[in-house]
Parts: sequence; structure tokens; C-alpha cells
Amino acid sequence: DGENHISNDQGGASVKIIYDDGPATYTSITAYRQSRFKIYLDLDGTQANWFIHDPDTQYSKTFSQEFQATAEVGDWRWTAGFYYFSEDAESDYNLFLPLVGFSVRRSATNETSAYAAFAEVTYSLNDRLSLTGGLRYSYEEKDATVQSYQVGIPNGSFAGGDDWAAFTPKFGI
Repeated sequence: DGENHISNDQGGASVKIIYDDGPATYTSITAYRQSRFKIYLDLDGTQANWFIHDPDTQYSKTFSQEFQATAEVGDWRWTAGFYYFSEDAESDYNLFLPLVGFSVRRSATNETSAYAAFAEVTYSLNDRLSLTGGLRYSYEEKDATVQSYQVGIPNGSFAGGDDWAAFTPKFGI
């Protein structure tokens, strides 16, 4: 008996700026995105309100920034740069069984921040063979919360976070 409806609104913008001063080229890439998703479902498919998913909402906004410098001098080519990413996300999940008076609701949040620095150098031995070496350092941190309710009464929660870091080498012929 419920209405089935899905909406998904997304948007964003990005800007890429390139500056070439001769020996090197500098690039900046900036981006912002946002998404809002909402779904209403009558899951039993009958005229009675037995089983309703009303509504599930998800919201996310992200921002990223990358700076790069590249150059080619003789047989050498190199790239170096920095990258940053952040996301704030929220979701709510609601499930109702109206005829028996039962409901489940989960709310969650997630925050992510990530950083990276990278460099790569390539040396051309001849027209068909080159050596490449690079290194990337990445760091990511996440914080999340989840709160669960049944029939309006809290029945569980989680709050925590973690972080990760890694050096990633690259070698190629």
C-alpha cells in the first residue's frame, strides 16, 4: 500500500589548472562532489502495510586536491606530487512492520581523510627501453559511528576509527 520512490541527486565541480614554465609543468586538480540518495519501498507488494522500508537516506560530500609537477630533461622524465581526499557521509536505514508494531532503524556516519605524496623517475636507455622507479606514501584515517534502534529503543552502538599508512614502491623496465 506504500509508495515506491527512489531519488538520487548528485552534483559536483572540478577545476584543473595547468602552468607550463618551460622545464616543468605544474598541475592543480581540485574537485568537490555531493550525493543525496533516498528510497521508499513497500516491500510486501500488497495493499496491506506489512513490510515497509521507509526511507533509507544516504548523504555524502567529498573534496579532493592534487598538485603535480612533471618535467622531461634529456633522457629523464619525472613526476612528483601531493594528494588530499576527504569524505563526510551519513546514512539512515528504516524498516517498519506496522501491523505488528515493530521497527528497526540504523543511523551511521563516516569521516575519511587521506593524504599521499608520490614521485616517479624514468630514464630512457634507448627508444624502446627505459627504467622507472617511484615511491608513494599514503595515509588514511576513518572515523565511524553506528546507532541501532528497535521500536525506538537503542539496542546497540559503535563508535571508533582507525588509520593506515603505507609506502608503495614501483620499479619497471
